[in-house]
Amino acid sequence: YTEQGSKPPIVNGVFSTIVAMSLWPAAILIRGDIEGSQAVCNEVTLLAEACDHPPTLCSVLANVCSEYLPFLGDAEGCASVAQRAFDISSMYDIGHCRA
Repeated sequence: YTEQGSKPPIVNGVFSTIVAMSLWPAAILIRGDIEGSQAVCNEVTLLAEACDHPPTLCSVLANVCSEYLPFLGDAEGCASVAQRAFDISSMYDIGHCRA
């Protein structure tokens, strides 16, 4: 519980928004816009990296790996992103990304 007016809820909202945005590339790809989906995927990944919050980056990478790259048929890219998420989870004790 946090008191009204404190900053943690705002920060947590930003992290949650970034993770939610990582699902957009798959939706854009389903609509047929491959270039647009790649651009959004890159932007969201860069945003997650810039926030310097390992759980958020790990969750974004997991979403990209499970929701976006399979639509492209990119097994090698999927394996690379999955390994990166796993490595981050190992460095920062983020158990939910190791499952």
